Amino acid sequence: MSKLKQFQEEMKKKNYTAYIVPTSDDHNSEYVSEYYKGRQFLSNFTGSAGTLVVFQNNAYLWVDGRYYIQAEKQVDQKEITIMKMGQPNVPTMTEFLSKNLNAKDVLAFDGKVMNTKLVLDIKNSLLPSVEIIYDNDLLSNVWEDRPNLPFSVCYILDTFFSGRSYLDKVKDVKEAMKNNSADYYVLSALEDQAWLYNLRADDIKCTPVFLSFTVINQEHTYLF
Repeated sequence: MSKLKQFQEEMKKKNYTAYIVPTSDDHNSEYVSEYYKGRQFLSNFTGSAGTLVVFQNNAYLWVDGRYYIQAEKQVDQKEITIMKMGQPNVPTMTEFLSKNLNAKDVLAFDGKVMNTKLVLDIKNSLLPSVEIIYDNDLLSNVWEDRPNLPFSVCYILDTFFSGRSYLDKVKDVKEAMKNNSADYYVLSALEDQAWLYNLRADDIKCTPVFLSFTVINQEHTYLF
């Protein structure tokens, strides 16, 4: 049984009508660590962008013009239909879901790796009776040898290269917060945090960042 078929069997157990697998991580990164490459695991498509939508008996992969040929070569098209974004008569994923999910169907995904605006757009396009499950990482049920979350060592980038100390940058952030009447500021983008703290690491291949979140108020700066 293929990986996709196993995944569909897990969907049937949960009574999920459809499940979205994006190319993203908890930080909405363009490039992700091996742990988050669930779309690649299920579809064998290795491109850096694309979204897989799995139904219980079929699946669809949305790719842009950079990846039409690559997807055709890597994907088993008996299992997965390639949706070539931008081509005539090819609906967006949101349009497709709104037409193919009926009353009392169930749409699921791991909300941690989904873009908030996309989720709201999908929700607003569906019938009110379509149930949305946003807190189940179903991949873990079938991905037995899933790589661990990365844990590389951070190192400090000298101000000779960064141009400014992280204290100066944080001070500017807090000043901007005052000007915008913000009590708290949350940073999730990894590149933003690497820049802010003048820190680098190796949690994502060819991208010198570290998995983290930041919360700032006027008294403290918290790096998680």
